[in-house]
Amino acid sequence: MCTVDIRTDFHIAINNISNWKNSYERKIYVHRKLLINIMFRAICTKFVYEAFKEGEMIDSSNVEEATQYVEDFYKGMAENIMPKLIGWLRNMQNDEMVGTVNYHFYKCLAYDAEIKDDSMHELEFIYVFEQLNDACVLFYIAYILAGKTAKEALEAVSGKACSAIPNDDFTSLKEFFQPCISDFMKENYSNSFRYD
Repeated sequence: MCTVDIRTDFHIAINNISNWKNSYERKIYVHRKLLINIMFRAICTKFVYEAFKEGEMIDSSNVEEATQYVEDFYKGMAENIMPKLIGWLRNMQNDEMVGTVNYHFYKCLAYDAEIKDDSMHELEFIYVFEQLNDACVLFYIAYILAGKTAKEALEAVSGKACSAIPNDDFTSLKEFFQPCISDFMKENYSNSFRYD
């Protein structure tokens, strides 16, 4: 179980799904809301991580301050990415990954989700899961900016002892946090929706 509080991110994702599902026709919902937002968040988080690795972010005196700084940095990055997003997605190669997500794979799932409830539920699950995964990366960055070592940051975010530090790249970091997110989702996700 993650030790950082990802419940806020979880509830935001669940509320987004509920609001979008009630506001948009199914085709728009699965493509423009779920799919595009999975990719948007992954791309924004990747760019924030790259800025962090390039030393473009400032250190903070504590985790709370660093978390707010990373959140604000993310929002600024999102504003820059939004106008370019659709063009980038159109030009992505079929096998191109953004961390642990692949646009073309999820696009195929979204087409299935237009008519198949199971595919729509899977895409909804992925949307929530990936939002939490990206949130863990942002928390990790905040802990480092607050003066923690990589090992301390990994342990603080994941809630587990870290015997080996993953490779120093965005994908490996996301993969590292996936088991704690899976545990969280097992405990919380199935009770969040009632499908008729």
